[in-house]
Amino acid sequence: MKFQPGNRLGGRPKGARNRLARKILEDLMAVWDEPAMVGDRPLLDAEGNPVCRGIAALRTLSKQDPAKYCALYGGIVPKELWIDQGISTWSDEELHDMLETLRLEAKKQLPMLELKAVPECH
Repeated sequence: MKFQPGNRLGGRPKGARNRLARKILEDLMAVWDEPAMVGDRPLLDAEGNPVCRGIAALRTLSKQDPAKYCALYGGIVPKELWIDQGISTWSDEELHDMLETLRLEAKKQLPMLELKAVPECH
């Protein structure tokens, strides 16, 4: 039987998939934001602030299985970074300064990663 325009039999109601995905993400975030517990007390950071379960899980994963941690991170960051601001006209010093700025910013965002310059291969 060919699908006819206006046929409302069967199929998913409009927006149902988006509502489900939104609900799942809300539930994931709720669990992520729950305080991590040690016994019956919340896990605290060095300043005495409660640590959420999501951050605790990421810290544990980064220590116990760094390869999976990197794969997780690699799966959610953009695959390419395009910087098109006349970069081809920048001097070596300007390029070096920009790379150092990016390294420092990345280190702030991901303090557990050590970012190093890699020598060029020829």
